[in-house]
Amino acid sequence: MDDWKQAQLTDKAIENIKKIAFEREDYQEIFEEKVPGAKKLFSYAPAAGRERDLFKLGLILVKSAKSDDCRTLESFIDNKFPLNFQHPITGRTALHTAMAFGSAKYGKKLVETEQCDYLLEENNTGYLAADFAYSHLTDLDIFDVVLEKTTNQAKDKGLDPNKIFKHQEDGYLDKKSDEVMLGMIERFERN
Repeated sequence: MDDWKQAQLTDKAIENIKKIAFEREDYQEIFEEKVPGAKKLFSYAPAAGRERDLFKLGLILVKSAKSDDCRTLESFIDNKFPLNFQHPITGRTALHTAMAFGSAKYGKKLVETEQCDYLLEENNTGYLAADFAYSHLTDLDIFDVVLEKTTNQAKDKGLDPNKIFKHQEDGYLDKKSDEVMLGMIERFERN
């Protein structure tokens, strides 16, 4: 596909996502750069036009995970938006955010796309989405899937799944919880 055709498809995707996203005032504020800290955030995306719009849509994607906004997520998925967009300051993806805020339906939809990079780390803590799921998600079925996919991705990249979860190193969770987590990892390794 030539660059012109790709640019047209990208512009159409941006407009399609904006139609859904603009139904919510808090998403409109991102596009209008009225969010607190906007100057700092948008300094990460100095490009004008399309690139800046894509950056803003990435911020909306991450924010939509907080409120389990599956309708907006579906628009991103339908328009083939990169779902592993990382917030420029926190490093969180939509999956990190969904897990941190217990947004199980949203997390399930993300997982079903088979596009998630489960090994991306949040900037402040180095936590993976699975670390947040472990601490905040109450839906054990989604937690199991996120843990399994994280473990499998780690193995595929030659990493030891027993050493990738941050809460094990810093004592974030108590010893009993760590034993449960290690037991779940071992169960997935056997399967």
